[in-house]
Amino acid sequence: MIRWFRSAALLLALLALHAWAQISTRSTAQAGVTSGDLVIPKPAGTNTNDVLVAGITVVPASRTIATPAGWTLVSSENSGANARLAVFTRVVPAGDSTVTSYTFTLGGGAHSGAAGGIVAFIGVDTATPVNLFAVAGTPASFAHTAPSITT
Repeated sequence: MIRWFRSAALLLALLALHAWAQISTRSTAQAGVTSGDLVIPKPAGTNTNDVLVAGITVVPASRTIATPAGWTLVSSENSGANARLAVFTRVVPAGDSTVTSYTFTLGGGAHSGAAGGIVAFIGVDTATPVNLFAVAGTPASFAHTAPSITT
């Protein structure tokens, strides 16, 4: 599960990049559970029109990760039977100011663990927050090479 989460972190950095925008990270939040659904706090200071990118992983790969209301599924991949990784985006609407956390529903039976993180970005094109993406699984290691893309 760790290798997929680290790959997700590399992927998250690539997802919101647009060649002409001044993009920066506002804040991050993360959570993990050993059973049940995954609830991640809203990143601190999140404002209207920020773009949120969430990377969620669950073990085993046969479990599903439902797309929460207001989020867009970018990718859902698995590493054989080991783990599933899903990446979602959300452009924060004006009515989101009272939201304190986001729930990612994990289905398909009991799981042995799930973890995720949300990164809030500013300066992202809210009409097209992700113009392309790439996914690459990597072996268990502390060094990971991000896949190459051209924006």
